[in-house]
Amino acid sequence: MRVILGHTFFTHFHRAVRKYHSEYYVPHNLSLIVSGKVDTRALLDALQTHVEPSAIAHGQTHGPRGPPGFARPFVGTPSANRPPHTETVKHTTEFPERDESMGEVYISFRGSKCGDFITNGALDIIGSYLTSTATSPLNRDLVEIPSPLWYVRKAHVQDYLILIETLQRTNLDVRDGQGSCE
Repeated sequence: MRVILGHTFFTHFHRAVRKYHSEYYVPHNLSLIVSGKVDTRALLDALQTHVEPSAIAHGQTHGPRGPPGFARPFVGTPSANRPPHTETVKHTTEFPERDESMGEVYISFRGSKCGDFITNGALDIIGSYLTSTATSPLNRDLVEIPSPLWYVRKAHVQDYLILIETLQRTNLDVRDGQGSCE
């Protein structure tokens, strides 16, 4: 019985993965990012002589918007419409480590949408100001002191559909009673 259920699960999972792959790993849902010293003419020639004919041969020439009814995941689907948080969320995740005396704390908040370049740039500048050097306010007051409250301090921006600003504290000694973010 176990083998049959395992095979059934695998077959269903395999079909689901292939369906997802065939719907979203397609030319109209692709971003090509090239960096470094590249011969632009050779790159464009390779795209026109190898990639385009393959897309045409596989019936995938729907243009950048995709076939009728195509919705880009997380951009054109309901998951793109994230209402603001109405309450603070505190979540503890157990980490599978034998030495449970040390921990990490992440403090994140959602910022503006990804197209709001001025606000997102300002948040990135503020995060850098607060954390980039030993004399930055958070490092000066929390790290560069005789008994540091934060051992590794950084702020970084994750620019998805909605900007996420994260402050991170690592090597937190949870045995000293200061392991709380209250």
